[in-house]
Formats: sequence, structure tokens, C-alpha cells
Amino acid sequence: MKSWFILWFLTLQKLPYFFVLFFFLRGYVDILVVGSTESFN
Repeated sequence: MKSWFILWFLTLQKLPYFFVLFFFLRGYVDILVVGSTESFN
């Protein structure tokens, strides 16, 4: 039970970082696309 709780705690800690990293990368790509299209225009 204790090991399961530790595993659940570690997974819960790592999941938000994954989502934050995913949204950060997606937003960064959007900024790059907008910047490249604006520079071309």
C-alpha cells in the first residue's frame, strides 16, 4: 500500500510537468509560426 501511494504520488507529480511542457512547446511552435509568417509578409 505504501509503495503504491509513493508510485501514485510520483506519477501525480510528473503529469502536470508533462502537460506544462506540452502546452509550452505548442505555444512556442505557434509563436514561431506567427513570427515566420509575419516576417515573410
